[in-house]
Amino acid sequence: MRNLALSLLLMLFPFIAAAEELPDSTVAVGLAETVVQRVSTGDVRGGLELARPYLAVPTGQFDVLVGQLEMQGPLQAANYGKSIGYELLRNDTVGDSLMRTVYMQRFERHAVFWIFLFYRGGNGWLLSEVSYSDVLSSAF
Repeated sequence: MRNLALSLLLMLFPFIAAAEELPDSTVAVGLAETVVQRVSTGDVRGGLELARPYLAVPTGQFDVLVGQLEMQGPLQAANYGKSIGYELLRNDTVGDSLMRTVYMQRFERHAVFWIFLFYRGGNGWLLSEVSYSDVLSSAF
């Protein structure tokens, strides 16, 4: 039984994310901006790969997110037009250890929002969550 448990643990090990920490909140916001900058030029995978070392999610979950976003690209272009830039909408903190950074990616006929949640752990900031929304009311 002990060998079975060890085998299962070893099989799962490659799928567990070991996230790096960012030294301060300014660097964390800079990372979010760099991701959105790349994404707004059409390089979704490249942008999100920049965030991967700091994102505390399993590799498989990350790959599913990237795959879904890449599949939405052609539909998004057809519905919203081409990307025309991005802007920082808000950077909110709750206490000393939680920060939400929201960027708006602008298109010719619509906008989408990139939401980054950072958590300050023992030695720095972790990117706990990245989400995406085309619901304009999510900006408020």
